[in-house]
Amino acid sequence: MTQMTRRRAGQTALTAAGIGALAGCTPMASAPAAPAQARPGGEVRFLTWSVTWNEPMGPKFQEYTANTGTKVTLEWETQADHDAKVTAGLASDTAPDLILSVSQIDTKFYDAGAMLNLSPYVQRDKLNLRRDYALMGTEYWCEKIYGLPWHAASSAIYYNKTMLREAGQPDPWADGKGQWSWDDMAAIARRVTRPPRGDDPGLWGLWWPYTNVTYFGPNIWAGGGDFVDWEKMRWTLDNPASLEGLQRFAGWMAKDRFAVSDPDAASIARAFPGRDLFSAGKAAFRWRLIDDVYRYINQVGTDFEWDVLPEPRLNGKPGVGVHAAHPHIIPAQSKNADRAFDLAKHIAGPEMQEFIGRNKLTLPGLKSKMQTFLEPAPVPHAQVFLDVYTRPYGIHFRHHTTFANWDQYAPAITPMLLGERPLLEGIRELNRQMNDKVQYGSCTPYQGLKHPIQP
Repeated sequence: MTQMTRRRAGQTALTAAGIGALAGCTPMASAPAAPAQARPGGEVRFLTWSVTWNEPMGPKFQEYTANTGTKVTLEWETQADHDAKVTAGLASDTAPDLILSVSQIDTKFYDAGAMLNLSPYVQRDKLNLRRDYALMGTEYWCEKIYGLPWHAASSAIYYNKTMLREAGQPDPWADGKGQWSWDDMAAIARRVTRPPRGDDPGLWGLWWPYTNVTYFGPNIWAGGGDFVDWEKMRWTLDNPASLEGLQRFAGWMAKDRFAVSDPDAASIARAFPGRDLFSAGKAAFRWRLIDDVYRYINQVGTDFEWDVLPEPRLNGKPGVGVHAAHPHIIPAQSKNADRAFDLAKHIAGPEMQEFIGRNKLTLPGLKSKMQTFLEPAPVPHAQVFLDVYTRPYGIHFRHHTTFANWDQYAPAITPMLLGERPLLEGIRELNRQMNDKVQYGSCTPYQGLKHPIQP
């Protein structure tokens, strides 16, 4: 299955005036106090960027049409086109009825009144989102509900069991507990690493997507620190706990050289079309989200044996994982809002959630159906993806310009970690530049949040 890119090329940045203009062109900023139940029939235009998720759900959409009479029309885009396409649709009053959100940037549409406040629908149908779903942070925004949850992308460390065995290294699951530490990971990664020679790319102990600031989070949260002041909506990348995590990783990359840089990983992967560094068998440990289970089942096949581990423990405390997701949102101008909400509720409901889990598309966001992802388990210890929610876990710091911040961070962090630029001074300046671009509207949406999230 083709996976849509999550990179943002040509992102449309809305100015304050542009957001105001969108607010002016939408006829309603919130749902009616008591929305009516959707009538059978009609059509829901569903805009989505995920072939990986939504294409396999096609037969279930056909069943939904047969049962309700409501036609589901999938309209395809990419994440790169999302911002411009949604903005244009809202401005021309041709927006779709239901949208798979790109949650890193869609909050600006909430503040503009361009997306429907779903609170009356949720109250009408007596849904308890906080109790029943794993929430990613923007379903509720400024005390209103804009996103209906449906999936959960939790994290783990993928590892090449064959590589560890051939290097004579202990398997962290050998005792059946998998309670390894950061020191254990570093020691094993160091021993399995083999430097590149000529055309031989060598072997790497650790491949971590450190150029996404949140994906680096487990390195910092494990020590009890953070890199965001959630109350003040500010980055704090230069605080002591954050700097400690960055300096440790810099040692792994620049000194010990068992952690591969993103440029090196991309260069090596070009020699293995259709694969990445892990599925090509060139990295022992790879931190990623649950969605890569589906990918690696298909890419690795029987080439080598692999499994997943929880984030390592630090000072006797469990590691801290990441929870990410993208909810479904409804434009306020939709003429079919009632039908769109019913479809979103169906996707979030038990029948579709079980289908998602059993077919390994992603982890169901409905807690009561998460276990279906393990029936049967796609890899021996896939339970670790569910265990993320039994202990504190981190979420993305999302606001109107999240991608702009990520695009500042990604190119700047590699030369710092490689020692090509002073880390302390560089992080302080980067922190200042990123905070200059943070936009979040008229409220502090994470007010009162305790992060990492407490289960």
